[in-house]
Amino acid sequence: MTAPFIKGPTDPTVQPVPASVVEKVDAADTTLSNPKRAVVALGSNLGNRLETLQGAIDALEDTPGVRIKGVSPVYETEPWGVDPGSQPAYFNAVVVLKTTLPPSSLLERAHAVEEAFHRVRDEHWGPRTLDVDIVSYADVVSDDPQLTLP
Repeated sequence: MTAPFIKGPTDPTVQPVPASVVEKVDAADTTLSNPKRAVVALGSNLGNRLETLQGAIDALEDTPGVRIKGVSPVYETEPWGVDPGSQPAYFNAVVVLKTTLPPSSLLERAHAVEEAFHRVRDEHWGPRTLDVDIVSYADVVSDDPQLTLP
C-alpha cells in the first residue's frame, strides 16, 4: 500500500473514510483468520527519511499475516529527549494494521524491518534510520520490558 505522504491534515485532497465503510471492508476481508488490530508508529531521522518510511510500510505489508488498513500523513517533528539541534528532525507516521501474528512475533518483525534499514541501537534516544514501535495490539496490556502495551 502506498502511503499518502503529505505534510499535514490541511491537504484538501485527503478525505476521511467513514467508519461504517471501514467496518464493512474489514468484515469482508477473509484473507486473515481472526485478525487483531494493531497500531505501529514509524520514525526516521537519518538518510532518506521519506523513502525509509515507505520501505518500512512496504515491508510490513509484505509480511504474511499482516494487512495494512491505514497510514497517517507524514509529520516532521523535532527529536525528543535530546539537546535541541543535536539531531536531525524526524519524519513520523502511524500505520493501522490487522494481523494474525501474536504481539511477540509482530515485535520480531518490527525489529527485522529496522535491521533491514540498518538501525543501530548504540545510544538511547540516538538518531536512527528507522524506528518501528508497536503502540497498541488489540486489548493487550503488557508491562514486559521487551514490549510495553499500550
